[in-house]
Amino acid sequence: MASANFAENERRVMLLGNTGSGKSRLAQSIAGSNADNYFYDGLKTSVVKQRSCSRFGHYLNVIDTPGYKQKDDKSFEKDLDVYVENSNSSPHVFLICLPVGRCTEEINEMLDEYVRFFGKNILGFTIFVFTHIDQWNDDMEELGCSIDFTQYIDSLPKHIKLFNSDSRYCQINNRLTGAENENQIKQLVDKIEDLVTLNRNASFEKYDEPFIVKTVKWATQKVYKKSCEFFKSISGNQ
Repeated sequence: MASANFAENERRVMLLGNTGSGKSRLAQSIAGSNADNYFYDGLKTSVVKQRSCSRFGHYLNVIDTPGYKQKDDKSFEKDLDVYVENSNSSPHVFLICLPVGRCTEEINEMLDEYVRFFGKNILGFTIFVFTHIDQWNDDMEELGCSIDFTQYIDSLPKHIKLFNSDSRYCQINNRLTGAENENQIKQLVDKIEDLVTLNRNASFEKYDEPFIVKTVKWATQKVYKKSCEFFKSISGNQ
C-alpha cells in the first residue's frame, strides 16, 4: 500500500546542465545522506541515474543526467534518448543547473539544444538552479561589486528571463553543510512542489504542437506537394 501511495504522489525531477555545473552534487543533496555516493562520486556522470526518496514530506524520483556536450558530441543526447524511450513516465520538473556568473555563449547554446531536443514545452516545467553561489559572492566581494541576484537575473539570456517569478530561480551554496544545506534544499523542494501545483500535477510531454495540428500541417504540405507536381506535369506537356 505504501509503495502504491509513493508512485501516485511521486514528483519526478530531472537535472540538466553542463559538466562541472554541480548537477550531480545537487542530485545527491536532494536525495539525502542516505544515498551516499549514489549520484556524486567525484567522477563525470556518463549515464542517466535515478533514485526515489522521501524528502521534506514529498516523494521524489531524482534523475541525474550526463553533462551537456558541444554540438559535435551528442553523447548527452544519445543517453537521454535511451532513457526517454525506455521510461514509462516523464519528469514533472526539470532543474537546469547553471554556475552563477558564467552564463556565456556556451550556456546559450546548451539551452538552445535542450529546447531543440525536448521542445519549447520544456520551459514551462523548468526551474533554473544557480550553483556555485558561494564562489560568486566571494568574487563580488573581492571586486567590490554590489550586484544583487535580481540585477544578475535581469542580465541573463532570453530563455532564463522568460519568467517574472522567484519560484523559477533558486540559488545553491555549494559550501553549506548540515542544517544549512538541508534548509536550502528544502526551499528548492518547495519550489518544485509549487511548479507541479502550477502545472496542475501534469508531467512534461515532449512535443511542441498538439498531434492534430501536426497532422493538419502534414496533410496540407502533402496536398501542396501534389498540386505542385500536377501543375509541373501540365506545364511540361504544353
